[in-house]
Amino acid sequence: MISALVIALLYFALMQLVMVESILAYRQARSIASRTSLHVLAEDGVELVTRDFCTSGGSSVTLESGNATVSAKSRMIGGQRFEIESKATSAAGTASVKLKGRMSGCNPIVESARYEP
Repeated sequence: MISALVIALLYFALMQLVMVESILAYRQARSIASRTSLHVLAEDGVELVTRDFCTSGGSSVTLESGNATVSAKSRMIGGQRFEIESKATSAAGTASVKLKGRMSGCNPIVESARYEP
């Protein structure tokens, strides 16, 4: 009788530990998903800014989508070099993408990319 009670208590304690672990894993997964989504939005800002890059030589874009804001700007340095910065902000945090490179005709060649959480 006592051994059954002890086994039952150990079983419920084990289930509590499993639930705590799964809650922590769920929170961590949501955090990773939020950061990934923000980086994707920042990359979308880069794509929007570079849409007319060959003809304009530099531009800026600001968009609001649901609960996130994306702002991006590009500029030419000298004749053939460029810098692009894009930042995505939401309630989950902020992510940014910074690209540097050069132009080969109308084709941008990215020489360095920096992602920040």
